[in-house]
Amino acid sequence: MTETQNIEWKESWRDEHLKGVCAFANTKGGVLVVGKNDDGEIIGVKNAKKLMEDLPSKISNKLDIICEVNLLRSNDLEYIEIVVEKAKSAVSFEGRYYKRVGSTSRVLSGQALSEFIIDKSNLNWDSLIEQNASLNSIDINALESFKNGAKKSGRITFSDTDGTENILRKLDLVDEDGNFTRASVLLFGKTPTKFVVSAFIKIGKFGYSNSELIAQDLVEGNLFEMADKAIELLNAKYILRIVSYEGLQRVETPEYHYEAIREVLFNAIIHRKYSSSPITIRIYDDRMEVWNMGNLPENLTVEKLKVSL
Repeated sequence: MTETQNIEWKESWRDEHLKGVCAFANTKGGVLVVGKNDDGEIIGVKNAKKLMEDLPSKISNKLDIICEVNLLRSNDLEYIEIVVEKAKSAVSFEGRYYKRVGSTSRVLSGQALSEFIIDKSNLNWDSLIEQNASLNSIDINALESFKNGAKKSGRITFSDTDGTENILRKLDLVDEDGNFTRASVLLFGKTPTKFVVSAFIKIGKFGYSNSELIAQDLVEGNLFEMADKAIELLNAKYILRIVSYEGLQRVETPEYHYEAIREVLFNAIIHRKYSSSPITIRIYDDRMEVWNMGNLPENLTVEKLKVSL
């Protein structure tokens, strides 16, 4: 047996091991055992009784969580098991946040820390307020186009007197104080990359070696514009057409069906992680690859996806 994401062994107790407890609480929970060596062999602890008195209060005072602390015995050797439950809110130790990565505890910083705090706060990244956005940031024509499309489809009803802010409020893109969300500038912004730097699509055509870049383009705009522009650009510049004839009639059949490209591209735009890398479309002689950064829901794994119901 080895240390894993939810099991860690320590030969003796030091207060710095609270980092591991913190990491367990911020990930999926786990067990920290004091009195085992790196091979998982029980070597015992000499001060088990005092630790049983001190550890619950140290964990509570330093981490603001309650853990189950158990005294165990094996072959006259005493060792301690600290059972850590997954915390509902973010847990910090001395101002830092830790998570389990494999069998190690890593401090979170930068974008990873920001995303962790948002997730633990039960907030959505796209629903957060974009402090620098205003009504001037919104493309009125894009919003009107959406309004007309919604009216035609019958899915959402807007009155003829609904102005820009009313429409955005009905879509939950503006809060009660008139603040604009990140989603508002992604969906209807004039220049979304001003607020979300990775809000674009990168297209590249590669040669026979699969590494030689023959042509490339960047597609920018709000999410609706990006989808239309990307499909138009792919059709006009990147997708080959197979030529055949029906009698005297010349027939051009694209190597990829429009509906398939549209579905894949829309999925990439809708489900991507906008706090990270942009969408990339790579065109090869034998395939097209559409890539976007994202994560599976916490309880869904790749292995579960392969299981048929």
